[in-house]
Amino acid sequence: MLPVVSRIIRLAIAFVVLVPAVVVGAALPPGGTFTDDDGNTHEGNIEAIAAEGITRGCNPPTNDLYCPDDPVTRGQMAAFLVRAMGYTDDGGGDLFVDDDDSIFENDIDKLATAGVTKGCNPPDNTEYCPDDFVTRGQMAAFLVRAMGYTDDGGGDLFVDDDDSIFENDIDKLATAGVTKGCNPPTNDRYCPDDLVERDQMASFLARALGLDPIQPPPPPPPAPSGDLKVIFVAVRQGDAAVYKGACGEVGLIDTNRFRSAEVLAALDSLGSRTLEWVSVSHYDTDHLGGILDVVQAAGVTVGAFHDRGGGANAKSTQTYADYYQYVTNEGNRQPVDIGDKFTLCSGNQEVTFSVVSAGTDGTAAGGLPVSEENDKGLCLHVEYRNFDLATCGDINGTDDGSRSNVESAVASSIGDVEVAKVNHHGSSFSSNITYVSSLSAQAAVISVGKNSFGHPDPAVIARWDTHGTVFQTQSAIDNSFVDGNVVVTTNGITQFQVAGQQSGLNLIEQLDEG
Repeated sequence: MLPVVSRIIRLAIAFVVLVPAVVVGAALPPGGTFTDDDGNTHEGNIEAIAAEGITRGCNPPTNDLYCPDDPVTRGQMAAFLVRAMGYTDDGGGDLFVDDDDSIFENDIDKLATAGVTKGCNPPDNTEYCPDDFVTRGQMAAFLVRAMGYTDDGGGDLFVDDDDSIFENDIDKLATAGVTKGCNPPTNDRYCPDDLVERDQMASFLARALGLDPIQPPPPPPPAPSGDLKVIFVAVRQGDAAVYKGACGEVGLIDTNRFRSAEVLAALDSLGSRTLEWVSVSHYDTDHLGGILDVVQAAGVTVGAFHDRGGGANAKSTQTYADYYQYVTNEGNRQPVDIGDKFTLCSGNQEVTFSVVSAGTDGTAAGGLPVSEENDKGLCLHVEYRNFDLATCGDINGTDDGSRSNVESAVASSIGDVEVAKVNHHGSSFSSNITYVSSLSAQAAVISVGKNSFGHPDPAVIARWDTHGTVFQTQSAIDNSFVDGNVVVTTNGITQFQVAGQQSGLNLIEQLDEG
């Protein structure tokens, strides 16, 4: 055993470094040295012994973990005490026969040379048992010998250690203020046979060495949890998309006529027929025609209807007249215009739907005059954390005839997105070069079915294909599935996935930090 004078000098040094240890604590990263002890009652003492070099971690070489709940082995105990006390003499080494394969062999030899351990197999004591776990009674003996405690406070300080060979060491440890007991607030028990965990050992060592706890800055808030899920529903020659936010709120954009069953099936797959809102991109039948069938189905409730507004004559069709009468009677129609937003969820789970264009007053984005129904529609920029999606109904990308080049007017406002719902089912009058290049979508979804319009145009597919992967719901020839429902899933932080339910086509991409 080292002389008491030498030990006192070492303790004095330990107290001297308390000031810089606190400074180090102030410079610690959020959450501190280790990532697995945040909120642990012993965290301050774990940081204190880490600052002194007594612990380095439990997962070398990274050592960003402390493993606070793991029991301490006898090999680890040797390392803790050798580093804490500064022992250097290994007595020539190889003092025990059972530690040749232990990374702690040199520490064990130094601990034995200092007289802190004799071995684990008396009276021969040729073995150290480096992988055995340390009990609280054994820990008391280790620390008492290392620190040279002699005062037992009169003895018999706990009621449960009378039969323990370590009772006198336990009393000395308690008198030194290193332990209070194991059953607060009474603390009349010591639990000598319980195993010592690594977080508890940090506190025992810190108290023995007189180290003040070092509290690191609080850890950063946990990354928000939950996925946004979007289903572009295969509704033949029309549109429908269901959005479910991480909080469980659901919204619906469009439904083609006679295709409510497919949309209801998609809602059921998401586990909810409660709609926070229904948004209608424009009033043509292939977008509006199935809305009333959905919202009047069993179990469906709707919080609000978002459209571009307009009175009873905004569109001269029976489909629109029925819709207008219904939402007027319901009293929850909430028209939107350029600059407006509606949402799903809130806080760090919020999904925003920003209106980039709407022909409410006969002008679209940038004051562009519009006369066609398609060009009067809502163009939405959907944002969820670092994830962006564009869905703009059937807007055109040319001034040909009565059409207006709304795409070029909105392109820069939307900017780069991960996913784009291809405008107007892939019409040759949409997806112009400016729009496609500005969005540069990694996934483009064409909602289409059997038609005589030539949708989707091969040149449109080729333009989107230069930037990413093109998904198509159904065949333009016979309505057979191509990719079927196209499902987008993203946590909005690290990655997104786009998958065709029928084709198995699957795209997984990483998200850039916003």
